Amino acid sequence: PAAAEGPALEAQTESTQALADSDVPPPKPEKRLEDMNDSELLDTIRRSLETNRVDLYLQPVVSLPQRKTLYYEGLSRLRTNKGELIMPRDYMRVAEPAGMMPTVDNILLFRCIQVVRKLAQRNSKAGVFCNISAFSLLDEDFFPQFIDYMQHNTDLAQHLIFEFSQMTVNGAGPVERASLEALAELGFRFSMDQVTNLRFDAATLHDRNFRFIKVSAATMLEGTHTAG
Repeated sequence: PAAAEGPALEAQTESTQALADSDVPPPKPEKRLEDMNDSELLDTIRRSLETNRVDLYLQPVVSLPQRKTLYYEGLSRLRTNKGELIMPRDYMRVAEPAGMMPTVDNILLFRCIQVVRKLAQRNSKAGVFCNISAFSLLDEDFFPQFIDYMQHNTDLAQHLIFEFSQMTVNGAGPVERASLEALAELGFRFSMDQVTNLRFDAATLHDRNFRFIKVSAATMLEGTHTAG
């Protein structure tokens, strides 16, 4: 009967759809970070960036003994699909060779600028340290756009301090030095962190607009013992 054709056809369509769906393998569950190899970790990092799972944490830097907040250290963390945090020491190891650090830095920079704008609205004079990798200084796509943006937002120089590791500073070639000079000419200050060797020329760093040097207590004590 004609009346039965509709439901029968509908049931047949559902059956066909179910069969087609069964041919599609379900997505593999995401592994825990500790169980991933480098290739899997890189894919996870790429998905985190594509889905904007990048968080900015602010660590206060206070004066003593008043404990007044003078600065904030901007710390980036990526999140997996399950919400597990990927620390910089883990993602930088595989993201740098893959050329993904400019993307991370771009997102972190945008978040830091948002924080600086909010601090300015509260009449806060606190500055924000924002880390930039050597790969971003060399990136021909990222850095010119970065400089162009900063040229139109030089007011940020009062509160935004760009931070580089001692390894990046010591290993800077002509391109990286030119990039730093371009930022310094706009009034931006720099910070050197991850210091492992106290034998650096403070006067030369000052001439290059480095105004902050971060040294751990352990490195300071080790340097004192060595000097003694």
